[in-house]
Amino acid sequence: MRKVAIAGILASNPDVLVLDEPTVGLDPKAKDELLTFLKMLNEEHHKTVILISHDMDIVGKYCKRVIVLRKGEIVYDGSKDELFRQDDLKSKYNLDYPEVMRIMRHLRTKLKVDFDICQYFAEDAYREIKLKLGEVNEWENDFWSILWYELMVASTRPPNKNNFLIFANDRDILNK
Repeated sequence: MRKVAIAGILASNPDVLVLDEPTVGLDPKAKDELLTFLKMLNEEHHKTVILISHDMDIVGKYCKRVIVLRKGEIVYDGSKDELFRQDDLKSKYNLDYPEVMRIMRHLRTKLKVDFDICQYFAEDAYREIKLKLGEVNEWENDFWSILWYELMVASTRPPNKNNFLIFANDRDILNK
């Protein structure tokens, strides 16, 4: 139904699309297809897409510029990386970090490694971690397998504060 409504709007060939929570109720595959389609409209057909969303994973993966409103007033207007690098995101804007970034922030604190935390896709986060930690030793193989699994699952599930439970208990591997 949502795709049909968007198709109807596109038939009039607008220069600007304003979509309020367009992915609510969609399964992960349909959500990804819709957002990829909107990204293509923006990049290849030069359509302005204004996406209203509370889903920070969508903001992280698909948006370039972010405007945060509080009680109708603009409290932030800038890049997503600049927004998500702030340590006081929750208290300042009542926003959480994208899932993969939450894992990266946790690992940065836990491992005391200066990761570039602005990673929005599991593959990018995995590459950043491997870049900073270097080649794996035999004992680390389980860690890398667990990390890769967690990052891949994190990129497909709804946000939840308990999602990186596997890192919260150290799994003994992080302390070696």
